Amino acid sequence: MHHNVSNNYGNDLQTCSDVRHQQNMPETPGSFADMKELIERKMRSVEEFIEIIYLGKPDGPTCHTGMETCYYTSLNALLPDSKVEQNKLAMTTLYSLESTITQRKLEVAETENEKPSWTKRLLLDNSLLCSKIREEADELCRTLEENEDKSGAASEMADVLYHALVLLAVKDVKVEDVFQVLRQRFSKSGIEEKSSRKST
Repeated sequence: MHHNVSNNYGNDLQTCSDVRHQQNMPETPGSFADMKELIERKMRSVEEFIEIIYLGKPDGPTCHTGMETCYYTSLNALLPDSKVEQNKLAMTTLYSLESTITQRKLEVAETENEKPSWTKRLLLDNSLLCSKIREEADELCRTLEENEDKSGAASEMADVLYHALVLLAVKDVKVEDVFQVLRQRFSKSGIEEKSSRKST
Protein backbone atom coordinates (compact mmCIF):
# COMPACT_ATOMS: atom_id res chain seq x y z
CA MET A 1 0.00 0.00 0.00
CA HIS A 2 1.39 3.39 -0.95
CA HIS A 3 0.91 5.69 2.00
CA ASN A 4 -0.22 9.23 1.31
CA VAL A 5 1.42 11.51 3.88
CA SER A 6 -1.48 13.97 3.91
CA ASN A 7 -3.86 11.03 4.42
CA ASN A 8 -6.57 12.73 2.34
CA TYR A 9 -6.95 15.55 4.84
CA GLY A 10 -5.14 18.15 2.75
CA ASN A 11 -1.98 19.87 3.87
CA ASP A 12 -3.02 20.59 7.46
CA LEU A 13 -0.50 18.02 8.76
CA GLN A 14 -3.04 15.92 10.59
CA THR A 15 -3.15 12.14 10.49
CA CYS A 16 -5.21 9.27 11.81
CA SER A 17 -3.77 6.06 13.19
CA ASP A 18 -2.64 3.93 10.25
CA VAL A 19 -3.68 0.84 12.22
CA ARG A 20 -7.34 1.69 11.68
CA HIS A 21 -6.90 1.68 7.92
CA GLN A 22 -5.14 -1.68 8.01
CA GLN A 23 -7.89 -3.24 10.11
CA ASN A 24 -10.76 -1.44 8.36
CA MET A 25 -11.76 0.18 11.63
CA PRO A 26 -14.01 3.25 11.58
CA GLU A 27 -12.49 6.68 12.05
CA THR A 28 -13.50 8.52 15.19
CA PRO A 29 -14.08 12.28 14.88
CA GLY A 30 -11.49 14.31 16.72
CA SER A 31 -9.00 11.48 17.08
CA PHE A 32 -6.15 13.13 15.25
CA ALA A 33 -2.59 14.05 16.12
CA ASP A 34 -0.63 17.13 15.11
CA MET A 35 2.33 15.79 13.21
CA LYS A 36 5.60 16.95 14.73
CA GLU A 37 8.01 14.76 12.85
CA LEU A 38 8.00 12.18 10.06
CA ILE A 39 10.71 9.57 9.98
CA GLU A 40 11.37 7.54 6.86
CA ARG A 41 12.38 4.08 7.99
CA LYS A 42 12.55 1.94 4.89
CA MET A 43 12.22 2.21 1.12
CA ARG A 44 11.17 -0.80 -0.90
CA SER A 45 12.42 -0.01 -4.39
CA VAL A 46 10.11 -2.43 -6.18
CA GLU A 47 6.88 -1.13 -4.67
CA GLU A 48 8.16 2.38 -3.97
CA PHE A 49 6.74 1.91 -0.51
CA ILE A 50 7.68 4.29 2.27
CA GLU A 51 7.18 3.11 5.84
CA ILE A 52 7.04 6.00 8.30
CA ILE A 53 6.49 6.63 11.98
CA TYR A 54 4.28 9.46 13.16
CA LEU A 55 5.47 11.29 16.25
CA GLY A 56 2.63 13.50 17.32
CA LYS A 57 0.86 15.23 20.17
CA PRO A 58 -2.64 13.75 20.60
CA ASP A 59 -5.57 16.10 20.08
CA GLY A 60 -8.36 14.15 21.73
CA PRO A 61 -8.69 10.36 22.09
CA THR A 62 -6.41 8.23 19.91
CA CYS A 63 -8.19 4.89 20.39
CA HIS A 64 -11.28 3.99 18.34
CA THR A 65 -13.03 3.14 21.62
CA GLY A 66 -12.90 6.81 22.60
CA MET A 67 -10.24 6.27 25.26
CA GLU A 68 -7.14 8.48 25.47
CA THR A 69 -4.88 5.61 24.35
CA CYS A 70 -5.27 1.95 23.39
CA TYR A 71 -3.53 0.94 26.63
CA TYR A 72 -6.29 1.63 29.11
CA THR A 73 -7.15 -1.89 30.28
CA SER A 74 -5.98 -2.60 33.81
CA LEU A 75 -4.16 -5.87 34.38
CA ASN A 76 -6.67 -6.59 37.13
CA ALA A 77 -9.44 -6.54 34.52
CA LEU A 78 -7.88 -9.63 32.94
CA LEU A 79 -7.76 -11.58 36.20
CA PRO A 80 -10.52 -13.52 37.99
CA ASP A 81 -12.29 -11.49 40.68
CA SER A 82 -10.85 -13.67 43.45
CA LYS A 83 -7.31 -13.06 42.21
CA VAL A 84 -7.90 -9.30 42.04
CA GLU A 85 -9.10 -9.27 45.64
CA GLN A 86 -6.05 -11.26 46.74
CA ASN A 87 -3.74 -8.78 45.00
CA LYS A 88 -5.49 -5.79 46.58
CA LEU A 89 -5.41 -7.37 50.05
CA ALA A 90 -1.70 -8.17 49.77
CA MET A 91 -0.80 -4.66 48.67
CA THR A 92 -3.02 -3.06 51.31
CA THR A 93 -1.40 -5.16 54.04
CA LEU A 94 2.14 -4.27 52.97
CA TYR A 95 1.45 -0.56 52.61
CA SER A 96 -0.46 -0.48 55.90
CA LEU A 97 2.45 -2.09 57.73
CA GLU A 98 4.88 0.30 56.07
CA SER A 99 2.71 3.24 57.13
CA THR A 100 2.60 2.05 60.75
CA ILE A 101 6.38 1.63 60.90
CA THR A 102 6.91 5.06 59.33
CA GLN A 103 4.61 6.59 61.94
CA ARG A 104 6.60 4.93 64.73
CA LYS A 105 9.76 6.40 63.24
CA LEU A 106 8.24 9.89 63.37
CA GLU A 107 7.21 9.35 66.99
CA VAL A 108 10.66 8.26 68.18
CA ALA A 109 11.92 11.79 68.84
CA GLU A 110 8.65 12.79 70.54
CA THR A 111 8.61 9.99 73.13
CA GLU A 112 12.12 10.00 74.54
CA ASN A 113 10.90 9.65 78.14
CA GLU A 114 8.34 6.92 77.42
CA LYS A 115 8.93 3.20 77.23
CA PRO A 116 9.40 2.58 73.50
CA SER A 117 7.42 0.01 71.58
CA TRP A 118 9.24 -2.92 69.99
CA THR A 119 9.22 -1.18 66.62
CA LYS A 120 10.71 1.97 68.11
CA ARG A 121 13.41 -0.05 69.85
CA LEU A 122 14.36 -1.59 66.53
CA LEU A 123 14.38 1.82 64.87
CA LEU A 124 16.78 3.12 67.52
CA ASP A 125 19.15 0.15 67.62
CA ASN A 126 20.71 -0.99 64.34
CA SER A 127 22.54 -3.89 65.96
CA LEU A 128 19.35 -5.22 67.53
CA LEU A 129 17.48 -4.85 64.24
CA CYS A 130 20.12 -6.67 62.19
CA SER A 131 20.40 -9.48 64.72
CA LYS A 132 16.61 -9.97 64.64
CA ILE A 133 16.55 -10.10 60.84
CA ARG A 134 19.26 -12.78 60.85
CA GLU A 135 17.47 -14.67 63.62
CA GLU A 136 14.09 -14.62 61.87
CA ALA A 137 15.62 -15.55 58.50
CA ASP A 138 17.29 -18.55 60.14
CA GLU A 139 14.01 -19.62 61.72
CA LEU A 140 12.31 -19.36 58.34
CA CYS A 141 14.94 -21.64 56.81
CA ARG A 142 14.45 -24.14 59.61
CA THR A 143 10.77 -24.52 58.72
CA LEU A 144 12.00 -26.06 55.48
CA GLU A 145 14.87 -28.04 56.94
CA GLU A 146 12.68 -29.49 59.69
CA ASN A 147 9.68 -29.97 57.41
CA GLU A 148 7.33 -27.78 59.46
CA ASP A 149 3.80 -27.13 58.26
CA LYS A 150 2.71 -24.20 56.09
CA SER A 151 1.46 -22.13 59.00
CA GLY A 152 4.90 -22.19 60.60
CA ALA A 153 6.55 -21.01 57.40
CA ALA A 154 3.97 -18.24 56.99
CA SER A 155 4.48 -17.09 60.58
CA GLU A 156 8.26 -16.95 60.26
CA MET A 157 8.03 -15.18 56.90
CA ALA A 158 5.77 -12.58 58.51
CA ASP A 159 8.50 -11.95 61.11
CA VAL A 160 11.17 -11.64 58.42
CA LEU A 161 9.02 -9.27 56.38
CA TYR A 162 8.17 -7.08 59.36
CA HIS A 163 11.77 -6.70 60.50
CA ALA A 164 12.93 -6.11 56.91
CA LEU A 165 10.37 -3.32 56.55
CA VAL A 166 11.72 -1.71 59.72
CA LEU A 167 15.20 -1.78 58.18
CA LEU A 168 13.83 -0.16 55.02
CA ALA A 169 12.29 2.58 57.17
CA VAL A 170 15.66 3.21 58.83
CA LYS A 171 17.21 3.51 55.38
CA ASP A 172 14.33 5.67 54.09
CA VAL A 173 13.57 3.13 51.38
CA LYS A 174 9.94 2.74 50.29
CA VAL A 175 8.29 -0.59 49.54
CA GLU A 176 7.52 0.78 46.08
CA ASP A 177 11.26 1.14 45.47
CA VAL A 178 11.64 -2.57 46.14
CA PHE A 179 8.73 -3.39 43.84
CA GLN A 180 10.36 -1.31 41.10
CA VAL A 181 13.56 -3.37 41.35
CA LEU A 182 11.55 -6.59 41.20
CA ARG A 183 9.67 -5.40 38.11
CA GLN A 184 12.97 -4.64 36.40
CA ARG A 185 14.14 -8.19 37.09
CA PHE A 186 11.09 -9.92 35.62
CA SER A 187 12.65 -10.08 32.14
CA LYS A 188 16.07 -11.27 33.35
CA SER A 189 17.28 -14.65 34.48
CA GLY A 190 18.84 -14.84 37.93
CA ILE A 191 22.29 -15.39 36.42
CA GLU A 192 21.98 -12.34 34.15
CA GLU A 193 20.77 -10.18 37.03
CA LYS A 194 23.69 -11.13 39.28
CA SER A 195 26.17 -10.55 36.45
CA SER A 196 24.79 -7.06 35.84
CA ARG A 197 25.25 -6.21 39.53
CA LYS A 198 28.90 -7.24 39.44
CA SER A 199 29.60 -4.97 36.47
CA THR A 200 28.17 -1.86 38.15
